[in-house]
Amino acid sequence: MRVAIVTFPGSNCDYDLYKCVQLVGGAPEFRWHRDVELGEVDVVMLPGGFSYGDYLRAGAIATMSPIMDAVKDFANVLRTTPTYAIWDDHDYGPNDSDGTAEGKENSLRAFRELWALPPTGTKDTPGAFYSFQWGDVEFFMLDGRYHRSPDKAENDDKKRMLGDAQFEWLLDGLRNSTATFKVLASGSTLQASSGDGWRIYDFSRNRLYNAVNDNGIDGVIYLSGDVHSSSIQVHEAPGYPLVEVISSGIANSGTKSFATLSFDTSADDPTVRVRIIHGDGSVPKDEVFALSAMTTSQ
Repeated sequence: MRVAIVTFPGSNCDYDLYKCVQLVGGAPEFRWHRDVELGEVDVVMLPGGFSYGDYLRAGAIATMSPIMDAVKDFANVLRTTPTYAIWDDHDYGPNDSDGTAEGKENSLRAFRELWALPPTGTKDTPGAFYSFQWGDVEFFMLDGRYHRSPDKAENDDKKRMLGDAQFEWLLDGLRNSTATFKVLASGSTLQASSGDGWRIYDFSRNRLYNAVNDNGIDGVIYLSGDVHSSSIQVHEAPGYPLVEVISSGIANSGTKSFATLSFDTSADDPTVRVRIIHGDGSVPKDEVFALSAMTTSQ
């Protein structure tokens, strides 16, 4: 990943930023504020730390630098690319955070202000969860933190991953969805994590599996992250095997992997193609799953 670091007169955090990009496996490149082009880069970073201390005036002067026209053009491309987000523990609070985290209301406020998303939560239930539809695919972005029981709580029928209100919201949305595929997106994995995922929330996980089967909900795919690696996993669940796509490699010190999902809902038997892609461009996994294999017995 090529990263352009724009340096202005007086900025003193540019070399720190350069080193940080290197440490996470990126390829940093300096751009001087009088340059007029960014070149072929994936990320643009504007370091701060103006040594003369007048931050507001320094920022105002920086906007008049020649390079800023190219930065604005770069930002406009991103602005026209739809981006949807859901948080996990490190966006929400400390590592492995749950519903008891202090200041979670402030975290939710910051999340809503940062991302231009559809309304999150419901009138009576706060949280980062929401849904949206893209073509013939509906996405349910699940908040596995705000209402979550502590990981160390007794693994019984009182232990919750989503909380009852959010689960009912999800079930209602799935029942009423007319989309061919329904993607459930959450940071927590169904099985891969033994210390902070659905694996230690048996009641909640089984309730999810059973709800999909008992209500005859076809075409469900689960998208997760958290474990710093990417993979395709298929779980035995009532009704039909549930495909889980784990895309979690940006912070991975090895392969820098991520996953992509491509849907073909116009085919006689609609499909989803899942690819695991490494940072070097290699594709170790490329699998296609048909809707006919994601149909409940109901």
